[in-house]
Amino acid sequence: MLHFAGFGASWLVLSPKWQVSLPDQNFIAMKKFILLSFCLWATTCALAQEKYSPTYRNFPLTVGIQFHSLALPLRDVRSSFSNVGVFVGTELRLNRKSTLVQQLSVGWQSNRPVGSGMIVMTQTAWCPHIAGALYTEVKAGIGSWYIHHPTDSWRPANGEWVQARNSGKWLPVVPVGISVGLNPSRGLPISPFISYQLFVAGGYNPSAPLIPNQLLQAGSRIHF
Repeated sequence: MLHFAGFGASWLVLSPKWQVSLPDQNFIAMKKFILLSFCLWATTCALAQEKYSPTYRNFPLTVGIQFHSLALPLRDVRSSFSNVGVFVGTELRLNRKSTLVQQLSVGWQSNRPVGSGMIVMTQTAWCPHIAGALYTEVKAGIGSWYIHHPTDSWRPANGEWVQARNSGKWLPVVPVGISVGLNPSRGLPISPFISYQLFVAGGYNPSAPLIPNQLLQAGSRIHF
């Protein structure tokens, strides 16, 4: 796995303990994500049979869980489920039909091999309605990723190596994503959704100026 500037490229060797436990943790997390997806689709099918009266309010509270991996698009998806994080955010509609919105999110991601950290993103999303309460979403934007060094970092001082105080750095990111979810109704102002996001981060390491990352997200917008 690649590390920060000054350390070059190195491979992370997991201990036998981690090699044995990770698949079990991945399987449990994957089951939870599939269950969340199934509940969303089941609710969609139920609401599609009823008369639907949508409602939307600016600045809803967006909360959810996410799974991160440093990988090419749709590659090594399984490893994402061992890196669990959370996110919160809000959004503002840009047109009357609420099919164009500006989103803001802040998330914390745990990833021991790559480095844990905080991701701040703002994205413009196009949200066409499909049928009943069901909608899809295509979005893109910019952001910043504060990532901690995955191991202790050191720097030369007075002829010897000392531990660096700054153990992290900010990286620029460009995220794009797709989502599917349910619009809120007047009786239930909650909008569940699932998302797949790909973002490219710059400046991680001189040997890899751009690195691809992916996020699997499941959450809900709560319209007060």
